[in-house]
Amino acid sequence: MRPRFILKLSFGPRSFEIRPCIEEIWRCLTEWSTSTNVESLALRCSEPKSAGNDGQFPRRHTADGHTYVLLDQEEFELKMSKNWASALSSIIRCWRLNGEENRIDIERSAYSLALWHGAALLEMGRGYSFEFDTLQHSAFVFVSDADSPASPLQRGRCAFYGPAMSETLTLTWMDSSLAPISGGFLLAAQ
Repeated sequence: MRPRFILKLSFGPRSFEIRPCIEEIWRCLTEWSTSTNVESLALRCSEPKSAGNDGQFPRRHTADGHTYVLLDQEEFELKMSKNWASALSSIIRCWRLNGEENRIDIERSAYSLALWHGAALLEMGRGYSFEFDTLQHSAFVFVSDADSPASPLQRGRCAFYGPAMSETLTLTWMDSSLAPISGGFLLAAQ
């Protein structure tokens, strides 16, 4: 008998409200900070920028040729509670923007921030797409803005799951090979 592989994909509108845990996002940012104390942290920007940004949130500071995003925990919590999507998107854009490619570059081990950035863009009525530097052993997740929410299946890209109540499509694949990969999909046995 041939092995049977099934992949379930969900499509449809979002039917819930996203509410991030502000403390969890702060903890995640703290893990990536270059300098931290009890109430503030500094995130080294991925590319040099001019010092300061006219008092807007988040603040930037340049020292020794490097630019840092400076976050005060109290201000962070206030901005996140007022408009979490705009606040988080601003932080991530200041911190990880790759201006040359016009995308956000996030290290793979900080994937949760890439997911939160995508959720923030959706909350603001914008779309995004995820890309990787290689198909295997990718070091970065690239998040690019889009005018509208993208389909989970995009040509030359990966499929992603989302926590939504939606229509489900079941893909069944039967093959005798030991490598259950088809068209870029890793299929799991059922």
